[in-house]
Amino acid sequence: MSKEKLKVTICSHDGKDYFGGPYEWVKRFGLALREAGVDVSFLFFSDHQASSSSTYLYLKEQGFDCRLLPHHSLSQYHDNTEDRVKWCLQQVKQNPPDIFIANSVLPALFASRWIRQAGIPVIGVLHTDDVRHEWLFEEFISGSREFCINALVCVSELLREKVAPFNAWDISLEVISCGTPLPTQQKIKEASPLKIVYAGKLTEEAKQISLLTKAFCRVVNEVEGVEAYLYGDGPAKNDVLAILEKEDPGHRVHYEGFVPSTEIQEKLSDKHVIVLLSDYEGLPIILMEAMACGLVPVCLNIRSGIPELVKPEETGLLVNDRGDDFIRAIKRLENDSNLLQKISAQALQEVNRHHAMPVTVDKWLLLMHRLAKNANKKTIERPDRIILPVVNKHLEGMDERKDSLSHYLKKQWLRIRRKRF
Repeated sequence: MSKEKLKVTICSHDGKDYFGGPYEWVKRFGLALREAGVDVSFLFFSDHQASSSSTYLYLKEQGFDCRLLPHHSLSQYHDNTEDRVKWCLQQVKQNPPDIFIANSVLPALFASRWIRQAGIPVIGVLHTDDVRHEWLFEEFISGSREFCINALVCVSELLREKVAPFNAWDISLEVISCGTPLPTQQKIKEASPLKIVYAGKLTEEAKQISLLTKAFCRVVNEVEGVEAYLYGDGPAKNDVLAILEKEDPGHRVHYEGFVPSTEIQEKLSDKHVIVLLSDYEGLPIILMEAMACGLVPVCLNIRSGIPELVKPEETGLLVNDRGDDFIRAIKRLENDSNLLQKISAQALQEVNRHHAMPVTVDKWLLLMHRLAKNANKKTIERPDRIILPVVNKHLEGMDERKDSLSHYLKKQWLRIRRKRF
């Protein structure tokens, strides 16, 4: 099979104003694969209608074949995992690919049973250290042989190590980071003030955005010659603004709002330091984007994700808390321009060698061609009744099984009633 003929279908969650690493990866990965000569299509499982589903709309505008199943549709009985699996199989049957990337989408992963039977290899993707994602892939690499996938791509070595003990069926476990675009040119940064930045979702889960905002307020007040910037949006936005109003009377922490992924590197290009003080991460795309612009990472010393990008004193600085140790790290960089420049250059080199989008796409292409090489495609047999394994208790929030007809009609009646009143 020639590379020009490779057909790939990629699955993703979606919804209104959905943004963050996994969604930005889907956009960039699709564009990069098409540039490499791959025929790419997308299936979206959205929490909203197509007209307000962010990633779907973006890729549709880019000319991709995109199909979307809205969640909680009153016109279709699609409020359960079984019917989402059926929809997925119907789309794949209509437009069969050579490779099916189920990503971390539960109905798509369950559909792998019938997709694999049709000779189409299935690949899952593990993006984060979230406990639900661990159980998600335990289900598909150590559960029933019928539902196992062909390969699992982990965005970091740590994630691969975490799932490897559960690899009962000896599927292919690969480490491929999400990758980052590289700026066309590096801007010359002004030496002063030292500009530190956070960019990402404003959320407490994982990101601990309130504690990070307080750390920013403290550092600009205690370390002369430092300015801080916050880019992003999310459920904790009002909390962030309240903290800034109370703890940064000098307005040296600048909240700049949401910035589209296509513009974020332009915003980062004049900054010096990227800060992540998260509880856990996968392999943060924003960190790679910033390092590609020559920013020095200052990150909380957590086990997941960060240490694979940030080698202490070489490609960044690791801190042990969001308080005194963080302040000391920023003060070091503000006082020592040679250290700042040295780490900046090494951070940029690290990304160029291992995490630039062309590098990661080449790894994906090698994996996909290897899996597709001996595949024997045939027509997908879509069963009348979808029988799935017993619901994993750790996936109950994600795996909503089919109600009886009476229960379904009652739920729809209650929804209509709530809308009226």
